[in-house]
Amino acid sequence: MAALVPVAGLLGVPFAYPLLVLAATALVYRFEREPMSELGLTPTFERIGLGLLGLVVGAAMVAIRSFTVSGVFGGRVDLDLSVPVVFLLSSVLVEELLFRGYPFMRLVHARGRWTAIVVFAVAFGVYHWVQWGLWNQPVAMLFTLLSTGTGHVLFAVAFLRGRSLWPAIGLHLGWNAADQALAVHGAPGTAAFLTGFAVSELLVAAVVVAMLRGLPRSRVTSA
Repeated sequence: MAALVPVAGLLGVPFAYPLLVLAATALVYRFEREPMSELGLTPTFERIGLGLLGLVVGAAMVAIRSFTVSGVFGGRVDLDLSVPVVFLLSSVLVEELLFRGYPFMRLVHARGRWTAIVVFAVAFGVYHWVQWGLWNQPVAMLFTLLSTGTGHVLFAVAFLRGRSLWPAIGLHLGWNAADQALAVHGAPGTAAFLTGFAVSELLVAAVVVAMLRGLPRSRVTSA
C-alpha cells in the first residue's frame, strides 16, 4: 500500500502529489456543482480523533501480525525507521483521494456502496500490480490483489462509517508505517508469509465487521 513511496517527492516537495490530486478533486467537484464536503476533509476534533484512532488501530494490526509470526516461527522483529513518515503520508493521501475520494463516491451514488467497494478493491489491487511490477508473477499478483483488496474494504468502510476520509487516512498510514517499521527476520519464508497473510486478513475482517455495525443504513442502497 506504500506503492508511491519511491516517487512521493516531486522536485523535492513530498506533498506536491497529494496537493495536485486534491486540487484536481476540488476542480471536478466545482465543475459538477457537487459538495466536496461529502469527503469530510475539513478538520474537526471528532475527525482528528477518528484519524488518530485509525492510526493506532492500523499500526496495532500490523504489530499483532508481526509478533504472531515471530512468536510462532521463532524469528525476531527488527525496527526499521529508514523511510520517513512524511513520504508514507504523502503516498497515503494520494491513494485515499484517488481510491476513496471523488471517483469512489460517484460510483457509490450511481450503483451503491457495495458495488463501489468491490470495483475499487479490484482497481486498488491492479494499481499495486503496476506500481510493484508484478506482471507475469501470478502468485504474487493473487496475494497482492487479495491483501490490497481487503485493505481497500477496510479503508472504504472506515470512510463511510465516519463520513470522513480522516479515519481511512489514519488506518492506512498506521498500517503502512508499521509495515515499513516492523520487519520479521529469521522465520521460514513461505510458512511465515502465509501465517502473516492469514492473521492480517482475520484482523481486517474483524475490524470491518465491527465498523459495519455502526454504518448508517441510509447509505446501504444506491443513491
